Amino acid sequence: MSARRFAEDSSVPVDRTRGEIRELLAEWGCSGMGWFDHTDGVVDLIFVWDPSIVARAGKKKTRCPGGHYAGGQWAMTCIPCDWTDGFKTASGQTFRVRFSLAIGTDAQKQRTAHRLMLLKIKADLNAAQAGLVKAEEVFLPFIVDGNGATFAEKMIPLLKHVALPPAGGTGGSS
Repeated sequence: MSARRFAEDSSVPVDRTRGEIRELLAEWGCSGMGWFDHTDGVVDLIFVWDPSIVARAGKKKTRCPGGHYAGGQWAMTCIPCDWTDGFKTASGQTFRVRFSLAIGTDAQKQRTAHRLMLLKIKADLNAAQAGLVKAEEVFLPFIVDGNGATFAEKMIPLLKHVALPPAGGTGGSS
């Protein structure tokens, strides 16, 4: 019998999980957020983040700009393409962060992937607050440059230059 995977049979609607992610990110210093659903089943979550919120004191006490109350719930608005312009953060740093999920159009896979994203973000932010990692390390692979590429997309191709030699290799000069 194989082990059950987290959220593989989740019945939590995607919109509810997105709301939980929005709320979580707002509590931890998110300045703006947008969800982008592509027709090929790729989902992008993009937001602006101030890592000093986590490093200094953890959860934010106030709501972030770019949001509003609707129907008794806090809702972040999707800001247009130049959405990082003009946002001020406590540290003076602005990081654009992008998570991309290539999950297809299957409803169950979408529910599972969103629940896993929520779990990952929650665990990473709590690890940073506890001092297990630096706040900047939490989203480092997902930080976006001016051309829209993530740090991971830029660095993964370079890993072949720093990888250890295969087991049993010489590993150096003789």
